[in-house]
Amino acid sequence: MNNFRYPGLTPFEYNQSDIYFGRKNDIKNIVENIQYNNLLILYGKSGYGKSSLLNAGLIPILQNKFNYKCISIRLGPHIKGELVSLNQYIKSKIISKKINNNIFDELMPDDNSIWKSVKSIQYNNSLECILIFDQFEELFTYNFEQINILFSEILELLSPNLPLRYRRKIDSSTEYSETDLENIEKDLKTRFIFSIRSDKLLLINQLKSYIPNVLHNIYELKALTVEEAKHAIIEPAQTKGKFITPEFTYNENIVNQLINYLDEEHSDQIETSLLQIICENIEKKYVFGQNIDKITEKLNLSYPSIVKNYYKDKLASFSLKENNKITDLFENGLVSEVPRMRLTLHESTIFHDFKIDKILLNDLVNSRLIRSEIFQRGGYSYELSHDKLLEPILKEKRNRIELKEKNDLNKKYKRQIISLLLFIIILLAALFFAVKINQNIKNKVKTEKTITELKDKRQSLEDSNKIITSNLSKLNTDLYKTQTLLYEIRDQYDSLMQISEHISALNQLSNIIKNGAGPGLSKNEELKNIKEIYVKAYNSDSLDPKLSTIKENLKSLNLWKK
Repeated sequence: MNNFRYPGLTPFEYNQSDIYFGRKNDIKNIVENIQYNNLLILYGKSGYGKSSLLNAGLIPILQNKFNYKCISIRLGPHIKGELVSLNQYIKSKIISKKINNNIFDELMPDDNSIWKSVKSIQYNNSLECILIFDQFEELFTYNFEQINILFSEILELLSPNLPLRYRRKIDSSTEYSETDLENIEKDLKTRFIFSIRSDKLLLINQLKSYIPNVLHNIYELKALTVEEAKHAIIEPAQTKGKFITPEFTYNENIVNQLINYLDEEHSDQIETSLLQIICENIEKKYVFGQNIDKITEKLNLSYPSIVKNYYKDKLASFSLKENNKITDLFENGLVSEVPRMRLTLHESTIFHDFKIDKILLNDLVNSRLIRSEIFQRGGYSYELSHDKLLEPILKEKRNRIELKEKNDLNKKYKRQIISLLLFIIILLAALFFAVKINQNIKNKVKTEKTITELKDKRQSLEDSNKIITSNLSKLNTDLYKTQTLLYEIRDQYDSLMQISEHISALNQLSNIIKNGAGPGLSKNEELKNIKEIYVKAYNSDSLDPKLSTIKENLKSLNLWKK
C-alpha cells in the first residue's frame, strides 16, 4: 500500500478500508437500510467524514460481502462553458470501458441513456448496482434543464418497468430468445445513495416533483463518539500491512488527553477531520521523522500547536502573493473575534474585496482549510472548514497586529530619532553657519580694519613718500649747494695752493734779498724762477686779497720790472 496510516483531511479511499475505524455502527445501519430501500439520503456536517465512510466503509462491504456493483460518482460544481454534460459525465463513471456483445446496443444503438449503461452491467455481470452520489449538493449548481434530464433518467432506473422505447422495440421484434427477453425485462433493482451536507439538505426538496418521497429515507452521519474516536486513533497505528511507517502504539494517557482536547465540552461528539489532522502529524513527525514506536507524555504534545502548524503549513504551500491574499481573507473575512465565530462570505465578496480568483478559491477548498456551500440565490458561499482553525487564525492575526504595531512603533521611534537627528544636524548646521557667519563677520571686520590700517599705512607711506620726496628734493638742493660749495672750496683750495706757491716764492725772494742766491745758482736764475711764479700770480684773475696784496707788494718793490 505504501501510504501513511492517517490520511489527514484527505478522504479515505477504497483501498484504505483496512485502516478505516470508528464507523462500525454507521456502516451496519446503512447497509441494512439500503438493502430494504432503493434510495437513501446520507447527510452530515462538513468534516464529519461522509466521503471516507462511502469510500472505505460502505463500498468495500457492499461489494465484497453483499455482491453489489457500487458506482461512486463525486459531483463537482458546474463550470460554465463545459462541453461534457452532466449525463455524459455520470455515464462515463458507470461504464469506464465499452462492454462487448451488448444486446442493448443491438436493440437501440443510438440510445445513450444512463438506464442502458446500468442495464448493460446487470445483463453482463448479473450484478445489482448502487449509484452513490457524493457531494450531491453540487447538483444544484447545474441549470434546470440538466437536472431535469438527469432525474428523468433516474426515474427510469427506479422504475421496475422496462422503458417504453425498449418495450416497443422488443414487441416489434422476433429475433430474441426467451432467455434474452427474460434478462432484458429483469428488474434492475438499482439503488441510490445521495450524500449531502446537512446545511444543504433542504435543497433536496427541489426534487420532490420527480420523487415525491425523496426525503422519506434519510440517515444522519453524526460526529464520532468518544469510544469510536478511540478506535479511529488507536487501531490504524497497530494495523499490519505495507505502510510507510511501522506499527506503533499510543500511551493511554495520550489518548485521553487527545480525546479531551477534541471534546472540550464533553458532548461525546468528536469531528473526524480534526482527529485526522492531529494523528497525521503525530505519525509523520514522530513515528516517521524520529522513529518513535510509542507515543507518550514525554513528547509534550501540544494539540493546539499541531492545528496551528497545520494551518501555517497549508498557507506555506501557496506563493507569497497568494499567502497575503489568503491571510487577509481568513483574518478579516472568515473569522470574527467578538463574538468568536466563523463567518460565511459569498464568492462575489471574496472576488471583489479580497482579490481572490476562482482557481485560488478552489485550491483553498482542496486544501481543506475552507469549504464551499451552495448559495440559494446563486453561486457559492465559503467558510472555514473547522472551528478549531479559529484559534490559530485569530492568534496569527493578533501576532500580526502586534507585530504591525511593534513595527509601526519602531517606525515611529525611527522617525522620531531621524527627526531628532535631523533637528540636531540642522541645529549643528545652523550653529556651524552661525559660527561661520560670525567668523565671516569677524573676518570681514578684521579685513575692513586691515584694509583701513593698510589704507592708513598707505596714506602714511604716501605722506612719508611725500616727505621723503620733499626731503630728497631738499637733499638734492642741499647736495647741489654742497656740490657748488665743494666747487668753491676746490677753487679756494686751488687759490690757496697758488697762494702757498706765492708765499713760498716770496720767502725765497726774501731770502735772496737777504742772503743772496743759493749754492750753484746765480742770482739772476733765482730771480728768473721767482718771476715765473709771480707772473702767474700777477696774471691771475683771482681776486684773493692776499694775491692782490702780493701783486701790490711786487709792484711796490719794483721787482716786477726786474
